[in-house]
Amino acid sequence: MVLLDSEKAREQLDSPLFAGAMWSRNRSGTIHPAKLAWGLKAAALKLGVRLHEHSPLTRLEEAGRKMIVHTQAGRIETPRVLLGTGTANVGVSDINRRVMQVRDHIIATSPLTDEQMARIGWKNRQGVYDTRTQLNYFRLTKDNRIIFGGRVSYHFGGNNNPAQDRDESTYYKLAEAFYRTFPQLDDVKFTHAWGGPIDYCSRGAVFARKYHGGKTVFVAGYTGFGVAGSRFGARMGLEMLWNRDTLITSLDISRKGPSYIPPEPVRWIAAKITFNAFDGADDRGGWRRWWINSIKALGFPM
Repeated sequence: MVLLDSEKAREQLDSPLFAGAMWSRNRSGTIHPAKLAWGLKAAALKLGVRLHEHSPLTRLEEAGRKMIVHTQAGRIETPRVLLGTGTANVGVSDINRRVMQVRDHIIATSPLTDEQMARIGWKNRQGVYDTRTQLNYFRLTKDNRIIFGGRVSYHFGGNNNPAQDRDESTYYKLAEAFYRTFPQLDDVKFTHAWGGPIDYCSRGAVFARKYHGGKTVFVAGYTGFGVAGSRFGARMGLEMLWNRDTLITSLDISRKGPSYIPPEPVRWIAAKITFNAFDGADDRGGWRRWWINSIKALGFPM
């Protein structure tokens, strides 16, 4: 890690918000999530794995030494099941009490011109996230669009297709945050906006947990860090599924699951207050900081 003061940080990426930075130069990089998924798919097919896409799990059934996975068009009988389903409901009530779906949001600019790129000086094209309470993260695409994300929300019952994701007003505050971060890009417009699910758990990191007498292992709870952590999560889940005694299975991250998250309507009310508290918590403090610290004290990382 290279510690940068405000001047050095702004030499890498010029924003008036940056008071300093830590730059991981040797062990960090950016990954295109879709290309990663396509590459994993190609590797699986090469190994002889059969993929059945667009066949959602409708029910899990324990049948003696086997598990039966029901789908809309058929069923699979198997000795073991590894679930990497994120926020999807798989019919195991204990999972629903430990994982909740929150929505993250992203906007994308039109491609920046060379002159616009020169205004911000992003020559080394680092992936960036800030450390404010209402954090933002940003990346450059191949054609020099800025992908700018943040502003988590929650919808009652963990709605996985909220109408708000298709409403322009949902992204106004995110756009305001973009222009505060890069005021010199006030002539840049946005071409895309979208929202997507995050599998939040109280620990803020992936966990694996056994069900059905060990015949099923569920791996999720990445809390927004799934692109970097999914291969570790898969390895952890497989080693637990096959009852292997390894260094990974001896870790607390494998042996101890996250705590329960309160059910509705407490879940919705608490989420609404918390995400509202994020706005202005760093600048204004007051009840916002008190509320966030109270949530942390209850064991929920913010």
